[in-house]
Amino acid sequence: MEILRLLHRHSEHGYTSRTHEAMNDEPEAVDHDTQRRLTHDARLRQAQRRRELWHDSRDRLLENLDLVQQHFGSDVAHELRAIRRELDRIERRLAS
Repeated sequence: MEILRLLHRHSEHGYTSRTHEAMNDEPEAVDHDTQRRLTHDARLRQAQRRRELWHDSRDRLLENLDLVQQHFGSDVAHELRAIRRELDRIERRLAS
């Protein structure tokens, strides 16, 4: 037998199976396994969005570094290499 999962009228308690403790006019919550799957799927989507955001940002940064290199050349070559190394470190950190 499946236990009711109702939203408790006091949010600090989360869910309840007792109707008198539940919020009025709120539908029953999804079962625990479904909630776990939905949460897992949402985390995967968020991780994918973060990866895409990082890759788009990194691409723009590298394009701008190339532009700076073209205009300022050897005057800033050392600094640009340092920035590229930092971007590589960020890449490794975000990949883990």
